[in-house]
Amino acid sequence: MFYYIKRKRLKTGGIQYYLYKCIYIGKGKKKHISLGRIDQIEQLLENLKTQKTLPRIYMEAAVAQRIFSQSKSDCSSDCSLGATQCHQLWTRSLVALPVPSEEEFRQWMEFKGFLRRTIEDKLRYLRKLPRIVTPEMILSGEIPFNNHMQQTLHYIALYLFETGRLSLENQLRWDRLLKQVLRERNKRLRAKRERGAQEVCDEDILAILRRVKDSHYYIVGKILLASGARASEIGKLFTEYDPRKWEHHNGVSLYKMKWYRGYKICEYIFLPTEWISEIEELLKRIRRGEKIKGKKMIVNERRIQANLAPVSKFRDYLYQKMKDMGYEEEARFIESRELPVSEEHYDKIKKRAIQAYKQHWKPHIKKLLTKI
Repeated sequence: MFYYIKRKRLKTGGIQYYLYKCIYIGKGKKKHISLGRIDQIEQLLENLKTQKTLPRIYMEAAVAQRIFSQSKSDCSSDCSLGATQCHQLWTRSLVALPVPSEEEFRQWMEFKGFLRRTIEDKLRYLRKLPRIVTPEMILSGEIPFNNHMQQTLHYIALYLFETGRLSLENQLRWDRLLKQVLRERNKRLRAKRERGAQEVCDEDILAILRRVKDSHYYIVGKILLASGARASEIGKLFTEYDPRKWEHHNGVSLYKMKWYRGYKICEYIFLPTEWISEIEELLKRIRRGEKIKGKKMIVNERRIQANLAPVSKFRDYLYQKMKDMGYEEEARFIESRELPVSEEHYDKIKKRAIQAYKQHWKPHIKKLLTKI
């Protein structure tokens, strides 16, 4: 590994210098990582010189660790307070986080050498935050919390510490709080997975479809039933429809979504080939601006969730039924719940999923729809 400086000429005619790190990754290959502009690095070093001395920082870290240990011992198993109340006790003195502007945070992440995709992901979560984030917002659930939000808030606290706007003790306290809340959330999710999704029967699905029988959302409901896709994915299918994305396999058609956002993935939307004409006809009516009961025909995520609630029942129904048929792995592929890592296994499971869909799921949904 070694460092070097690279010169870049700006469009304005000036010259900018960047510091790069070069890492050998084997087989004669190198990876070059930009660490930031030279002037930014010099400014950061100057800020570090004016901050607290190293012994002082170590002392603060030790004090913070002692506070955390004490707060943990206070919340023993025989404590009469609930978990949320215990959190509130030791976060009472925790300062709020002022959320930086999008441009400031982007520049800092670029300076730290984050990947472009990571930067875009964290900025997307940054936009969901209010100007000030308090511990109470985290504990009450006012801010939707998951792994990505925890990482975003962690980086915000680190950014505020490095720019001198947050003390080390408060940065450590925030890290502690975020990790504990995430741990409790993941514990609840694991318990929910062990219980499994609530059983969905045929009547549950038929009741939702009967409710929209005279609406264009009946077609949307059929697509949800046939594909097991999420409302956001069906909304994207209608708003960004491209007929060139279809793959046809003897009566089964796969729409290439290739949509990845966080832990949610959608590779394909599986549908019977003969239903494509219904989708295209509905799209023509929407684009012509047709109205039903005086309202424009619109298909998007919000409208789907409002008219076909609860939408998650369609996804659970496909997975449970195909699992009962003995095709659990194929159902995971159809719904993009879990995708194979190796290319060879991916091709094999894709073929098996298409076959299982054609022979078992397609006849099952056709038989179910005759009951409406």
